[in-house]
This record gives sequence, structure tokens and C-alpha cells, in this order.
Amino acid sequence: MSVDRGRGFKSKTDWLETGLRILSEGGVDRVKVDILARSLGVARSGFYWHFGNRSNFLGQLIDYWGVYSTGQVLSDPGLPDLEPRDRLMAIARAVRDNELAKYDLAVRNWAVTDENAETVVRDVYRRRREFISGIFRELGFEGAANDARVSLFVCFQTWNTFTFLESGSQSDDALAAQIDLMVTDGTIC
Repeated sequence: MSVDRGRGFKSKTDWLETGLRILSEGGVDRVKVDILARSLGVARSGFYWHFGNRSNFLGQLIDYWGVYSTGQVLSDPGLPDLEPRDRLMAIARAVRDNELAKYDLAVRNWAVTDENAETVVRDVYRRRREFISGIFRELGFEGAANDARVSLFVCFQTWNTFTFLESGSQSDDALAAQIDLMVTDGTIC
């Protein structure tokens, strides 16, 4: 949410959120100071005050995405208190309700051509997989059965946003049915 403090001041978060939106609309080549400033309705000087240059901005943008898309779920203090299946459901709801995966495709596309972005994306997905893997291990899944479920869950959370274009389009009942398929002891592999 943008905060206008009178003379067109925009916070660092305003610039970063706008950067993610522009990245998702047109790729990293569209993430330029002029376009960001115009989108925010302010002068470019605020950008330089917060970031100094475009390279620094892009570094902070990819880090912001990691915190935005993953950090808030992994650091949720209530998750460890939930039973494993309920934890998966809480994560699925958080991703859906907060649109946490809406920039994942754009960021992954950026990572194809940028080494720093690739490093951050790999780290974020590694953290996601490790976190989810621990939950499935609690449910008794090991080896290939665990890996398959982790892949299904992480991929579903990432791609659900792009498959069902409307925000929050899947009901809790649909999410619960999908999670139940992943946590049952049927043969997946």
C-alpha cells in the first residue's frame, strides 16, 4: 500500500512493490527508474535517495521478493503449533489469500538471465522445499514418497496463481481435498 506523505514521498516498500508489479507485467528490462517513478506519480529523486542506482534496487528487489513470497510463511509463529496436515492447509491458505506466488513466474524468468536473481530463487525454493519436506516427514513420508509430495505441494502453490487467474478462486474445501490427496498413504510414485 502506497503512503503519500505530502510532497510525493514514497517509502522503500512502495518502490519495491511497484518494481515487482512492473517486473510481472513486462520483465526485468521494464524495471527502470523512469517507469517506476511515473507509476508511483513521483520524481525519480526518491528512487536515488532509497537505492542509489538500478543495480542496488534490483538486488533489493529480489531479496524483497524472497521475504514477501516465502519469509512471512516460514516465520509464522503459529505454524509449529498446528498438526502437519493443518500446517499444510494454513500454508495453502496463506499463499492463496495473500497472493504470495503472484510474482514467482516473473522472478523465475528474471533468474534465467541474472546470476544474483538465480541464486536467490534457488535459495528460496530450497527453503520452501526443506520446510514442506519436514512436514511430510512428520506425516511418515520418506525418500521418493516425500520428494513427490513436496514437489506437488510446492509446484501447486507456485502455479495455482497462474492456473486459476482469479485471486482466492479456490475454496478451502478444494484446497483441503488437494492436501488430502497428498497426505494419504496411496501410491504416488
